[in-house]
Parts: sequence; C-alpha cells; structure tokens
Amino acid sequence: MGRLRRAVDDDIAGGQLEKIIDKTRRAGFEIGGEQIARVPPGFPKDHPRAALLRYKSLTAHRQLGCPPWLSTRQARTEIVKSLLKLGPLTDWLATHVGPSDEHRSR
Repeated sequence: MGRLRRAVDDDIAGGQLEKIIDKTRRAGFEIGGEQIARVPPGFPKDHPRAALLRYKSLTAHRQLGCPPWLSTRQARTEIVKSLLKLGPLTDWLATHVGPSDEHRSR
C-alpha cells in the first residue's frame, strides 16, 4: 500500500499511471480495488491524484458476459487480447509497486 501511494504521489510515475488507467478504461475495463474514504494522512487533500491515493489495492476487470465465441477456439484469442490490454497497467505496477508482501514470502 505504501509503495503504491508513493508511486501515485510521484509526478512522473503518478502521471503515467493516470494515462494508463484512462487508456485501460477506454479499452472497456473497470478500475477497482479496496479504497479508504479520504486521502491518507501525509498527502494534501487537494492532491492532483487524490482519488488514486485513496486506493489500498488496484485492480482492473472487464465482464465478458457470454459472447458466442466463448465456447469456441476463438475464446483463447479473445481472452489473450483482453489480457494484453492490461499489459501497461501490470507493467507499471511491477515497476513501481512490485509484489505484495503476501506474495514475497512464498
């Protein structure tokens, strides 16, 4: 959580994340994750990325529903295309946040 917020606070990294999130949303994904009600202590309440600072975790997902291709060989292709659209977000998180402490002990 601290690593995420430090990266969001950084003018360069945080700005990159905003652009990546906008592009991810335009690709049809919803951005979610656990949030707190207010900007965390230590950050100005009018921070330019205040909404992102409220996140304790960050996720992206998209409902695929039940398209006709789901039960065909095309499903793999369509799912891979969706996952590739998440590449910039996962790359940013890997670079600026890294694995959670929960995954470090494994």
